[in-house]
Amino acid sequence: MSSKTRKLIWSVPIMATLAIVGALAAFVVLGTSIAQAQATLPPEAPIINVATAGNTTIDLIWTAPVEGGVPAFDAYSIQVAASATQPAADSPDWEDATTTAALDNTATRQASLTGLDNDEPYFVRIAAMVSTVAGPYAVNGPLTPAAPTVPDAPVVTIKQGPLTASTVGDVSDLTVTWTVADDGGLPILSYALTVKQGAEDEAPVTLDPATATEHVIEDVLVGTTVIVSVTATNTVGDDGGVSPAGTASDTVTPPDVSELIFIGITVKSDSTSGGGAPQFTVSIPSLPGALPVGSSIVLYLEDDFQEPASIPATSIYFVADSPVSEQTGNGARVYAGRAATIETDDYFDPTKSDISIRVFIPDMCTTDTPVCQSANGPARNQRLQMVIEDTSGIKNPTEFGSHSADVRVLGPTDSVPLIGPAGGDPKHTGIAPTLSTLAKISLSDSNNTRGYEMTVTATGFNDKTTAGAYVLVQQSGTPTCADVVNLGASVGSAIVGSDDVASISFEVTSPTFSRAT
Repeated sequence: MSSKTRKLIWSVPIMATLAIVGALAAFVVLGTSIAQAQATLPPEAPIINVATAGNTTIDLIWTAPVEGGVPAFDAYSIQVAASATQPAADSPDWEDATTTAALDNTATRQASLTGLDNDEPYFVRIAAMVSTVAGPYAVNGPLTPAAPTVPDAPVVTIKQGPLTASTVGDVSDLTVTWTVADDGGLPILSYALTVKQGAEDEAPVTLDPATATEHVIEDVLVGTTVIVSVTATNTVGDDGGVSPAGTASDTVTPPDVSELIFIGITVKSDSTSGGGAPQFTVSIPSLPGALPVGSSIVLYLEDDFQEPASIPATSIYFVADSPVSEQTGNGARVYAGRAATIETDDYFDPTKSDISIRVFIPDMCTTDTPVCQSANGPARNQRLQMVIEDTSGIKNPTEFGSHSADVRVLGPTDSVPLIGPAGGDPKHTGIAPTLSTLAKISLSDSNNTRGYEMTVTATGFNDKTTAGAYVLVQQSGTPTCADVVNLGASVGSAIVGSDDVASISFEVTSPTFSRAT
C-alpha cells in the first residue's frame, strides 16, 4: 500500500484535565466510550489497457485500480479533451465524455465514447471516484476518430517451392501470401485472388479471411511467369468496399546449377597403355535438378596428360536416360553443339599447369515435335553421361601410375573454378575418383622357340592386392565376360608388390597386338 497521511478524528465526547508534575505532561482522557481512529485514502489510477479510435467513437478497456482507497471507490470518471497535445490536469479543455457504459458500477471495465468529431485528435483520461471526489487520472492519446474506408491494398509475396518432375517437364508449386496494414476500420469480409499463368487467365478465387493466410498454385511449369492480384473487401458503402489490388509476379526457374549438390559423379578412362588415346566417361547417376542448355561439365586432368589445342564437337556426346524422355532425345546420343574449351591452370598443384576441358550441354530435344519448340537440357532425376571419345586428341601420360582427375558441373554463367590446394572451391559439386592409367603391353621374348611371350605390367594398384589381365586373339571390340570364356582367352593374375606394380606373362602365338577399345 502506498504511504498515505492519516488524519485522526476523535469520535466521543471528552473531558480532560491537565496535570503537570515537574517536566512530565500527560493527557488524561475521560469519557463514556473508547476513542476510535479512521483513515481516509484516495484510490489509485485505473490502468488503461486498450484505447482505439473508430467512427466518431473511442473505445476503452481498463483495469480497476490496484488499491481501491478507503473508503472504497464507487464510480469512474471518464473525460475527453479535443487537442493534439495533452492538456494540463486542470485545463478547462477536459469535459465529461458521453458514453452508454454504467460508470457508477465498479464492475465496469470498458466503455465506448460517442459523439466525437471524425478527424479530430482527442486525449482521454479515466479516474476512480469516491462519492464526487476523483482520484488520480490515467491518460491516453492522442486518438483520432475517423470514418471507415476500404482496406489498404494487400502486400503480396510469392515463394517458389522445390522443383519436381512431371510428364511435361519440371514444375514447382508457388505459395502466395499477403498482409493488409489497415483494414479501413471495419472487419475484412473476404479476399479475392486472380491468377494469370503465362497467357492463361484463371477463374478468380474468393477466400474467407478466417482461413485466408495463403494460397498455393500447384504444378507451374518451369519458365512460366505467374501474375497474382489480391483484393480485400469490408462493408464500407452499400455494396461493400473493395481495396486496391496488391500484385506480385514470379517466373518459375530451376535452381542455380552451382548450388546443386551432385552426388556420385564418376569419371572413367578405358585407356590401357601409356601414350594411348583414352576415352573418358563422366557419369551423374541422378540429377538433383534440371540442367538448362548452356550449363557445362568440366573435366580436370593433371598436366602430364597430353591435350590438343581444341576438341571438336563431333568427338563429344551426351546421353540422358533412366528415365528417358522426348525432351532429352529419348536416351539417344546427342553430340555437343560446339567445340570444347581447354584451359591450363594450377588446378591440382600450384607448381604445374593442369588442364580443364569444359563441354557445354546442348539442346537435347532432337525431334520435330511441339515439346521441342524450346531448348531442353537434362531433366531432374535423369542419369547423365558425357563421353569424350578417343578421337578427341587427348593422350595418356607416357609414364605409368595413377593420374588425378576431377569433375565440376557449372551453370551457363559460371566460370571455371580452381580446385584442390590452389583454389579451395567453396561450391564443391562432387569429387571424381582418382583416374588410373594402367597396363603396359610389350613382347618380352620374340624368338622364344615355344612361341612369343607377352608381359602385361599393371601399375597403380594397392600393395598386396590381386591384379588380373586376359589376352584374346583375333577379337575386335571390347569383349564381354562370356566372350572371354567362350573364345578361350588366356587369363592370368599376379600379386601387386610394394612398388604398386604387378607383372603378368602370357605365351602367345602372334607378335602383333592391339589395345582393346
